[in-house]
Amino acid sequence: RVRVRVRVRVRVRGPGCGARLGTSRRAPRRGLGAPQGLAMAAAAPRRAIFTEAQLRQFQRSTAHRAIVELVKEGARAIRGVSGEPGTIPVPPVVARLKEAFAVFDGWIDDIPPINQPMRFGNRAFVDWHRRLMSDGPALISHAIHVGLAEASAAASPTGSPGGGGGGSGGGGGSDVDVDRFRLADDGGSGYIEESCAYLFQCFGHPGRIDYGTGHETSFVMWWLCLREAGALTENDTAAFVLEIFGKAYLGVTRRLQMVYMLEPAGSHGVWGLDDFHCLPFLWGAAQLCEDLSEQRTGV
Repeated sequence: RVRVRVRVRVRVRGPGCGARLGTSRRAPRRGLGAPQGLAMAAAAPRRAIFTEAQLRQFQRSTAHRAIVELVKEGARAIRGVSGEPGTIPVPPVVARLKEAFAVFDGWIDDIPPINQPMRFGNRAFVDWHRRLMSDGPALISHAIHVGLAEASAAASPTGSPGGGGGGSGGGGGSDVDVDRFRLADDGGSGYIEESCAYLFQCFGHPGRIDYGTGHETSFVMWWLCLREAGALTENDTAAFVLEIFGKAYLGVTRRLQMVYMLEPAGSHGVWGLDDFHCLPFLWGAAQLCEDLSEQRTGV
C-alpha cells in the first residue's frame, strides 16, 4: 500500500499584505497606486529596502505593480506617435510643468562648471542641485496650480475657473482639490513636498555627482505621485511622456551630464545601450512599433 500524506499550510496576513490560503496566487488589483478604499496621506519618503528579502517583498507590492503599470501605460499611450509638434494636444498642467523644467535648464547657464582637474564630477553640480531643492518645490506647485486653473477654465461653460468638469486631456480631474498642491508652509497637505523628494533624486546624486537608471526611475516615481494626487490623469500620459520626459527632462539631464561631467552610475560599458538611460529606448521603441516598414534615419 502507498500512503499519501497531505499537509495544508494556512497563512493569514494583514489586509494591507493580502491573505493566502494554501496557495501563492493573488487576485490582481486593477489600476494604479493605493488599493481601492485605502486612505492616502502625504508622507516624506524614507528608505525601507535594506535586504534581499525586503527587495523581494517590494517586488510583490502594490507600489511595484503601480510603477510597472505606469511605464507600460506610457508605452501604450505613444505607440506609433511621432511626437512632432501638433501631433497630440498638450494639457495645461503638462505645458506649465514643461516651463518649470525650462527654468531648471536655465540654472545650468547661471551656474557654470568650476575650473578643476577632473575626469568626472564637476562640483558646480552641487550648487545646481542645491538650487533645485530650494526653489524647485515652489516652481512645481505654481505650475500645477496654474495648469489646473487653466484646465478648469477651459472646461467651464462660462470660461471661468471652477465651472465644471476637467474634460479629456485637461490635466487633473474636476473634483481635484487644488489647495492640496500648495506648499506645506502655505497651508498645503504635503503632496508637493512628498513628490519633490523624488524630483530631487531624478537629476543625479549631489554627493557622488553621478547619474544612472535609478535616478531615471525616481522620475517615474515623481510622475506616479502626481498621478495619485490627481494633478495628472491617464488622458495626459502621451503628452507627459513626449513633452515632459522626452523633451524637458531628457533635455535637462543630458545638459547636466555634459556640462558637469556626471559619472555614469552602474554603467555596463559596451554591453549597455546607454551609460545613463533606459526608458528612452523602451518608449522610443513603442513609438516605432507601428511603423516598422518605414526606414528611420534617426535611429
